[in-house]
Amino acid sequence: MMEDPIGEEDYDENLQDNPFLTNVERKHPGIFQKVKDSGWVICVPRRDVARAIGEPDETLVRQHVLVPVSGMPGISFRHV
Repeated sequence: MMEDPIGEEDYDENLQDNPFLTNVERKHPGIFQKVKDSGWVICVPRRDVARAIGEPDETLVRQHVLVPVSGMPGISFRHV
């Protein structure tokens, strides 16, 4: 078994309690809905990092949204 480089192989987090994701849902509902409707991905920072970030502005939120890119070899994404 490969050793976990950050020493938290059993780490799990309830995303409903993550301040970054809850702020995106409340303060940027248009982006949140577009992500849901399109099947895109939001890269959610860990809770402790999200608290340090504070309330994300639209630019930061968009930097955390990954959109699949078709026609690229393998799986490729771009941010919004």
